[in-house]
Amino acid sequence: MGGFALENDTMAVCISPNGHRYEIPSFILADPIRYKDPNMPLIVKKILQESVVKIKLRTVFTVKEDEFQINNGIMVKELKDMYLDKNKDIGVAEIRFFFCGKELLDNRSLISYSIESGMVILVYKKS
Repeated sequence: MGGFALENDTMAVCISPNGHRYEIPSFILADPIRYKDPNMPLIVKKILQESVVKIKLRTVFTVKEDEFQINNGIMVKELKDMYLDKNKDIGVAEIRFFFCGKELLDNRSLISYSIESGMVILVYKKS
């Protein structure tokens, strides 16, 4: 058994000894131009102040969206309780909140997740 064979004498397409074909994207093979541009301004994380925000809670298991006007300094657990007061058919142990692909933990505040006015939090049912 030999090594990988190159198609068209480039690494863009490689054939394994078992006959599997691998296509490698050109951006992976290209030399990096610069990792850091000194003229590029730094991205500074915005420091949020505690304030009243209007957010939406969108349920994934039904087509429903609830809107809340709350202080962004409250804990996620408090927001869950407010949501459950509005939706009495769901139990507290059954729901999970997600924002930007991360699950919101009950013991953290909304401001710690950089949640601002107009943003949407997804509500999932635990399975």
